[in-house]
Amino acid sequence: QKGGSIIARKLRLRRSARLMKSDPYTLYIALDGENKAKGSLYMDDEETFSHEHDGEYGVAEFSVSLGGNDGLIENKVALGPGWEDERAKDSLLAGRMIERIIIMGLKRSPKDIVANGSARVQFEYNATSNILVIKKPDVSALSDWSLRF
Repeated sequence: QKGGSIIARKLRLRRSARLMKSDPYTLYIALDGENKAKGSLYMDDEETFSHEHDGEYGVAEFSVSLGGNDGLIENKVALGPGWEDERAKDSLLAGRMIERIIIMGLKRSPKDIVANGSARVQFEYNATSNILVIKKPDVSALSDWSLRF
């Protein structure tokens, strides 16, 4: 994976793509020389052409910026007109959860990681491989959020 990129993947093995529809995402973040990365994820219903006809889609823009002793991972979402309805939002968010975030190239372990300003998040850091794994951050790819450390 190229430095400075973020890739979202669904990792559960299934017999068909239809069965993967509600599977959570894992974000793979490869930091560049300035400790930054960005990436995007396009989402629709994975079955119909409603994204073309009714504007039912969303685009997540992930970004990471790490400084000396602090860091920020955030997601900003743009929803198509068909997904802006508040009544449909809860079911959409539940099916687009992020299960894990893996950051490669991190030079030291954070002391603490906080989601959306309040909730502490579990993580593991491997100093040998410089990899940080954030476990179950309880955030959706279809909502705006931030993780600070």
